[in-house]
Amino acid sequence: MKQILFFIFIISINFEIKAVTPLAAGDIAFTGFIGTPNDPTPDEFSFVLLKTIDNTTTIKFTDNGWIGAPTNAFRAGETIITWTPPAGGLAAGKEIHIVGTTATLAGGGSGGTVTGTTLSLNGNNGDQVLAYIGTEASPTFISAIHTNVNTVADLDPSNTNTTVWDGAANESASSALPPGLVNGSTAIWLGVEGDLSSQRGNGKFQAGALNLSTAANVRTAVNNRLNWIGEPLGQPAMPAFTLPTNAVFLTSVAAIFSTQPVASSSCASLAASFNVTTDQSGMSFVWQEAATAGFASPTNLSTGGLYTISSTTNTSTLTISDNTSKNGKFYRCVGTNSGAIVTNSNIVGLTATANLLSGNVSFNQTVGPGNASFFFASSCRLLAKVVPGNISGNVTVDSWLEGSVPNVAGVPFVQRHYQITTSSGSTATVTLYFSQIDFNNYNNFNVSTLDNIPTGPGDATGIGNLRITKYNGSSNDFTGLPASFTSGSSTIDPVNSDIVWNSTASRWEITFTVNGFSGFTVQSAVAAPLPVTLINFSGKINDEKAAALNWNVAEQVDIQEYIVEKSDDANSFNPI
Repeated sequence: MKQILFFIFIISINFEIKAVTPLAAGDIAFTGFIGTPNDPTPDEFSFVLLKTIDNTTTIKFTDNGWIGAPTNAFRAGETIITWTPPAGGLAAGKEIHIVGTTATLAGGGSGGTVTGTTLSLNGNNGDQVLAYIGTEASPTFISAIHTNVNTVADLDPSNTNTTVWDGAANESASSALPPGLVNGSTAIWLGVEGDLSSQRGNGKFQAGALNLSTAANVRTAVNNRLNWIGEPLGQPAMPAFTLPTNAVFLTSVAAIFSTQPVASSSCASLAASFNVTTDQSGMSFVWQEAATAGFASPTNLSTGGLYTISSTTNTSTLTISDNTSKNGKFYRCVGTNSGAIVTNSNIVGLTATANLLSGNVSFNQTVGPGNASFFFASSCRLLAKVVPGNISGNVTVDSWLEGSVPNVAGVPFVQRHYQITTSSGSTATVTLYFSQIDFNNYNNFNVSTLDNIPTGPGDATGIGNLRITKYNGSSNDFTGLPASFTSGSSTIDPVNSDIVWNSTASRWEITFTVNGFSGFTVQSAVAAPLPVTLINFSGKINDEKAAALNWNVAEQVDIQEYIVEKSDDANSFNPI
């Protein structure tokens, strides 16, 4: 006997939560600090965002100095805080002011949340703020500001050498330039004019008439110590010195589409959706449609008909409820920022693949109340559309296409027939699909003397003759044929206006409401089921080696006789 061994592997994974918005050196710039021991308020600093970030992005700030080679690590024992933006994130150009563990925006409003212990920006514990993402063991630095002065040579305004960052950084207030940052570009050492005792305790960037319209311009201006004012450390009578600078950053920069629309390709009749996100808030959006990829003569769209447009201050979505008539069209979003600068998104196309009618196939999916669900098999083969009433959960649609027109006791029904079953609920509006060939074969059935169903799109009489026969329960042998349903049947007379020829898709669409799910066939008006319910039908070989057939019925009304028929192919039957 073979033995099967089962092994269970338990894997322990240590997940580190990374910044959702990727950040790199220069994506923020420090704009001010107050760190003098004589100031009664907690130490504070401000910085400007040069990249739009979402509300799950975090930045860590530390007053630990960085010890250069060969150590290449933070100095131990100092302080780290973690800053998280407010709900909705923040756009590039926003200036954030952190006092102790409170963050506000320049001009007012929440600047997010701060966790940790207040930093010490001057004195014996640290004369710098270093900003990074990642971990202490493996940081990625975004920006840094440093105020320590060790030598008189450091005081020369023209000195931009990175050695002013104290090189090996041996003393408690010193710091080497963190890796990945460039002094004067993505980081700043301030220094002061004069002697060592005038080392700055406070400092603030002064915008003046500087060009701050691009992120590159901001980095150049803010990280130049000649554009700062400050006050010396240890001044006994500290005058008022407030942060932040309240400068206007990046308002004349065109927005960037951080999320571009994606081309839509799906089965016809489904919805299509396009979405954009920009790196600035305060945006207005216009969606456009054009006939060609060159986007000549575009049309501005608005909510109504097939279109729904929803927007926030930096995102916008275009939804097209039915893509069928938009096959081959092209779309883009035009964004305009608060500075009236226009940015166009990428141009993307919409493809609506023509639906083929289903053959012998079964498909199931989950539906919910009120949501229309199309049922497609592979290659956009359309089975049915179900608009739930009280049904929910798993719904299965089965489709059969017989090789010839089936009949029961000489009464035919259309070759294409369906079964719908659901796991919960009973009411819905159903649309079933048929070809004109399906109807022509039925009308040409040589046994039939019944009224025609539609011979073409303009056949109002044929539309009026069409009926749906609903067979309760489910097919007991999965053929979907009438004899395989044993729980009775009823006739549905669809509203004529709900029997529609779809000229675009070249198909008939028959819509009706149901209470209870079952099998469905299409027949002519006079082919309605007889007023009788079959309880059971069975057959077996008796002792005389003959077939003994037995059946029971209920709800019988005016039945003259029962005729037993036989068939060699389960489609065409003849009386015994």
